[in-house]
Amino acid sequence: ASNNQPFVFTVDNSIPDGQSLEFVLQVSEDPGELLLDLSAAAPSYAVTVSEINDSGGDGTANPGEDVSLTLRIDNLGSSTSPSMNAVLRSAVYFEVNESPHPVASIPAGGSVSVPGFSVHISGLCPEVYTGELVLELSGAESYEASVDVFLMVGPWFDNVETDLGWTLGAVDDDASTGLWERSDPVGTEYNAEPVQPENDHTADPGHICFVTGNSSVGGTAGENDIDGGKTTLLSPLFNLEGATSATLSYWRWYTNDLGNNPSQDYWDVDVTSGGMGWIHLEHTTASDNSWTEQTFDLSSFIPFTSEVRFRFVASDEAESSLVEAAVDDIMVTIVRPPTTGVEDPIGSESYRLLLDHCVPNPMNPATQISFELPSEGPATLKIYDVSGRLVRTLLDEIKLSAGPQIQNWDGRNGKGLPVSSGVYFIRLQTPRAEVTRSVTLLR
Repeated sequence: ASNNQPFVFTVDNSIPDGQSLEFVLQVSEDPGELLLDLSAAAPSYAVTVSEINDSGGDGTANPGEDVSLTLRIDNLGSSTSPSMNAVLRSAVYFEVNESPHPVASIPAGGSVSVPGFSVHISGLCPEVYTGELVLELSGAESYEASVDVFLMVGPWFDNVETDLGWTLGAVDDDASTGLWERSDPVGTEYNAEPVQPENDHTADPGHICFVTGNSSVGGTAGENDIDGGKTTLLSPLFNLEGATSATLSYWRWYTNDLGNNPSQDYWDVDVTSGGMGWIHLEHTTASDNSWTEQTFDLSSFIPFTSEVRFRFVASDEAESSLVEAAVDDIMVTIVRPPTTGVEDPIGSESYRLLLDHCVPNPMNPATQISFELPSEGPATLKIYDVSGRLVRTLLDEIKLSAGPQIQNWDGRNGKGLPVSSGVYFIRLQTPRAEVTRSVTLLR
């Protein structure tokens, strides 16, 4: 039997997309009650900073600056969003002009860009810092939603302890187990050899990384390793338009040399720009069952556009092989020429700071830092910890000569005391550009 009149009910604005809505349908005949289960269809949002216009003119937010942000709002839900007003709220180190910005209706799966959010960054803000703002959305009939927005001060750095907009999985993934997840890794071994790490790469209290599936505590190495295909970890979008240089660095763990059919599967790290195809940064079957840093100068691979993405792809196509992967402490350093207030006698495009790898890295207790200035002038070389606190100033010169330079760091802070094990950032800065590299201290 069927009824001719609809059942009408109201769904509260706070119900999230995909929420199960459970009803009981009471009828006058047997069986008396029927269960009715519907799924809610609602908008669901992710917000990223797609562009930074700053008073320094280099496209990077720095302490003491006034910046204008363009926010990209993605509707990840199953329903079109209403027309809304968006208000960005102030947070620690960030003072926001909290005026409303109109946002057009966003279809499910679509996105809009909203420019003109004005933020003043406190001069007390650490030079390497990730701050959390909140974007409040409101519409007709008391519609409300709020979304976290992460603003990077200095280089873009992700220690994976919070979600900065990565996508776990791609539409063409076909692995049956061992899919990418963001979690505390559970270590496994095969014949006393490590397969999956027990700890992430970030120094304590950090404990989260991207890892290809966790086994149960005490489980076997093959319990949730990658099987039957590939699994993909996709980065958020990066705007590299107008940059003079850009660098990607990350720490990764890759196991492919154990089990019954070793060294048969590929580890791929790819980059794409402006809709072009994916370009390999890494394409290898070689294992490294330890945390290893990889760094790439992106200018050698792609044109700099406003839509740059990375992906990490681990696969197991070979029968009975053991494959595990993990990624942590990801950093994107973007250098843009200043657009105002700086004379550039040699041309902004030719001005390029070079900060090479530290040797050794990891260090214990000291490392040698090589860098190069394209022209004579002021320069600073400073060490920061992962929370953005200044650890030590190695160099602060009013007039440093051009050309190659070498500076040593003995693993001590500004008071001469040894610092603890962990990841540290080395920042080379001039009035016209800056570049940052990471180094790991293991005592």
